[in-house]
Amino acid sequence: MKMKRMLAVVLCLIMVLALAGCGKSSAAKAAEALIDAIGEVTADSEAAVKAAEDALAALGEKERTQVENSQKLKDARNALDVALSEKLIDAIGEVTAESEDLIAKAEAAFAALTDEQKSAVSNAGALTEAREKLEAALEAARLEALRQQLVGVWLHELEMGPTMSSAIEASLAQNYGGYGLKFSDYLDGYVMGMKLSLNDDGTYLLEADPELMKEENEKLGKAIVDYLSDLAIITLGEEIVNQGLAETAPTDWNGISAVIGKGEDEFFKETFGMSREELGSYYGGIMGDSMTSEDSKEKGSWKAEEGRLLLDDTGGNDFSDDSAINYVLEGGVMTWTDGTMSLADPMEYPAVFNKIG
Repeated sequence: MKMKRMLAVVLCLIMVLALAGCGKSSAAKAAEALIDAIGEVTADSEAAVKAAEDALAALGEKERTQVENSQKLKDARNALDVALSEKLIDAIGEVTAESEDLIAKAEAAFAALTDEQKSAVSNAGALTEAREKLEAALEAARLEALRQQLVGVWLHELEMGPTMSSAIEASLAQNYGGYGLKFSDYLDGYVMGMKLSLNDDGTYLLEADPELMKEENEKLGKAIVDYLSDLAIITLGEEIVNQGLAETAPTDWNGISAVIGKGEDEFFKETFGMSREELGSYYGGIMGDSMTSEDSKEKGSWKAEEGRLLLDDTGGNDFSDDSAINYVLEGGVMTWTDGTMSLADPMEYPAVFNKIG
């Protein structure tokens, strides 16, 4: 009898200890309470979900087994990730070229989801559409930036010395190079100033920069007259010696005038029908008038593509390969590499234009 009573006491003690071991810790109970407090999950539930996750992570391995609603926390996290992804997509709003960071952030969040979560994102289609709109906006912005880069005044220096020497010598039907005079000694280069203005329809108006061209044309006219004047001194001096009017040829107009009684202005008027100054203005105006006239403006409509310029010289919006230039644009320098545009006929490729404004 005494033995049975002792055995009963031992069994009771074992049961008490077992029941005591099965009791939830206060930390496990607190974790359960935080999970239950999450409630319906929205994008604003992040703090609540994070607090419950931190509480669960802080438990020991045995304590975690005491938390009966841990699956509820997993479901809450899944739902929160979906809600946060949807919130980032909604935050994109109207898509412009400035939306790239917002879209990239939303795409990164969506990519991190599981396939099951992705299928739960209600506005996933809006993210795809936003990316397509962004690509179109970026392309439009890139083309607009290209158009704006082309707007302005561009300068190109033509190596006109050799060209003008050949033209002048050919026009006078003599090889004046035999006298040691080359036009390149009077004018090495001629600067063309093109001004491109953007029209409302996306084309460009091509016209010369009047002030720049006035200065360049004055230089050109003066160089031609200086060349002709010095050439006249040599040829008249040779004639004076040949006629026996002097033993040595005069080397300036004072010397010429002293022998034949004819000065520089009289020579120019008799030979060209105008004074030295008038002749300089005439030659200088030939190119300037052709580039700054209203007709040239009307026929100077350009269409710009990336790496290609098309010129309509008919006034009928007729852009074709028959009048085109290929170019490279970099750092305020536009280099014409090749093409069929008549405007570029006097130039040798590559032709470099520098932007000044």
